[in-house]
Amino acid sequence: MSVGLIKWLLPMGLSYMASGGSLLISAAAQLITFAILARTMGTNQFAVYVTISAFTNVGTQICGLGSQESMVRRVAREASFYPVMFGHVMLLTLGTGILLVLAGIAALPLMMSLPPGEMPSLVAIALLLITNILLVKLVGVATAAYIAHSNFAAANLIEVIFALVRAGTAILACLFFGVKTVEHWADWMFVSHAALAAVCLVMMWRMGRPVLRIVREEIPIGTLFSTQFIFKAVRANTDLLVLSMIASPEVVGSYGVARRILDSSYMSIEALNRLIYPGSARLLVDGFHVAYARVVKVMAAAIGIAISASGAIFVLAPLMPLLFGDQYVSMVGFTRAICFVIVPTAITGVVLEAFGAAGKQGVRAVIYNSANVVAAALVAFATLHFGVGGAFWSYYVVEILTALIAWQVLSHYVQADRARF
Repeated sequence: MSVGLIKWLLPMGLSYMASGGSLLISAAAQLITFAILARTMGTNQFAVYVTISAFTNVGTQICGLGSQESMVRRVAREASFYPVMFGHVMLLTLGTGILLVLAGIAALPLMMSLPPGEMPSLVAIALLLITNILLVKLVGVATAAYIAHSNFAAANLIEVIFALVRAGTAILACLFFGVKTVEHWADWMFVSHAALAAVCLVMMWRMGRPVLRIVREEIPIGTLFSTQFIFKAVRANTDLLVLSMIASPEVVGSYGVARRILDSSYMSIEALNRLIYPGSARLLVDGFHVAYARVVKVMAAAIGIAISASGAIFVLAPLMPLLFGDQYVSMVGFTRAICFVIVPTAITGVVLEAFGAAGKQGVRAVIYNSANVVAAALVAFATLHFGVGGAFWSYYVVEILTALIAWQVLSHYVQADRARF
């Protein structure tokens, strides 16, 4: 191993351990939260909660129209621009968030066909929408604000506190106050998230008072960025929605747990990507060929992390009934079947982060949105006709093809920049 590579890896490794450690704590706390809800609510109410979460996950990605990424990219290049970007983010987040909550209140009761005894009230649905769309997004904006200033310690602290607040709320509500329904959980979730969001707003304000104006040139860029995650959320929740129509509550709950494990495992890759994003944004101003060596190094690290995470999940999966309960009989098999999809997902993530850092949101959107549209259709078809097995194989097919296409597009841009410069 060369001295130059060691000099690059050592500080990056130390920073990654700090960032990854915080996200590991966050993932563990989220897993505990999910486990407590699964055990105390039972299969029927937990399946309702998973179904509602599938709807709100899409709304969360729409909220703010990708303004978080604009903040990170612009402030990383020019720190004095923070007050303007802070105001830009807040206006878009609050505006779109309110509209999404109102739309959800009108649409969710019509889209869920549940017996009267299992259907949450409109007040509970409204609280879940406000919490999972608007308040969760505000906490994410605070994390983005600190990442934009390369203050990863503060960003990591917010992630950890957020996860611990959710876990603490679940422990207090479910284990001490006997909350067993989505109806009552909505109250606890809203109060805890509202308090944390208020603290996050104060923290962001102390970095600079917002200038309340829209940065017009960032709207199309941010919107393109957000469409990637909107389509991703649609694809990621299509299987859950289809399963909720054709499968038993136990299967829906078990599959929801397996998917949550997959999402949590991706945090190890997210920790790496968010660590290198500000530096990549500065480096990619001079072209893809300049940053190519950096991308290759990050890619190798991401693949190694993904393989390790997948292997750990596969080995530890039999222990999951200790957390979630024996009523979810399909959970271990589902988790083992889907855990290795994180490897091609990690490859795609690194490439797309490079396009994002370069401001090439159009290219990133074409790759990711096309993949997600095809994936949503394929997953829906496969799940409807082949059940859970169809959902699994369709995921692997799409993720592998997307990783290959993304890498080919990146290679094309590297060659084009080398020829031009």
